[in-house]
Amino acid sequence: MQKNAMLAFFMGLFLVACQTSGPQFNLVLSNASNADISDVEVLLDGKPAYQVASLSAHTNQGNSKRIKGAAPKASLIRWKSGDRSYEKAFKPEKTLPESFQGHITLEFKSADKVLLFSQAGPDAEDALMPWGTPEEWEGAPSIPGLTGSN
Repeated sequence: MQKNAMLAFFMGLFLVACQTSGPQFNLVLSNASNADISDVEVLLDGKPAYQVASLSAHTNQGNSKRIKGAAPKASLIRWKSGDRSYEKAFKPEKTLPESFQGHITLEFKSADKVLLFSQAGPDAEDALMPWGTPEEWEGAPSIPGLTGSN
């Protein structure tokens, strides 16, 4: 009985690991323009993936969504600025690999212009900042008075 419970536990861990690994990416919306953008809708491969009610000028904080699955082969974005509605389709010349992990960013350059960028990374949530890397001396045992130069 106990062996069966342990086997079920390890099988459950394996299934969770399979679901959390694999292709996934962060979809990021950024407004680098001087205009306020509203009613943003992003469709990936024809399916609704992300919606944002408004993006103030010069903002990109908090406008990202983790998407599980392979990177899209085609993207469509719809938005409004003022009284005008816009739409832009993206179909890259070179498709991203099936195992892509990183960021796909849609950046508004003006009220009517949006660009798409992709950046591969080991994990979209992990920051590769210099203060995240330990120094070579960190974690090394030291005894006061015994370390230092002669």
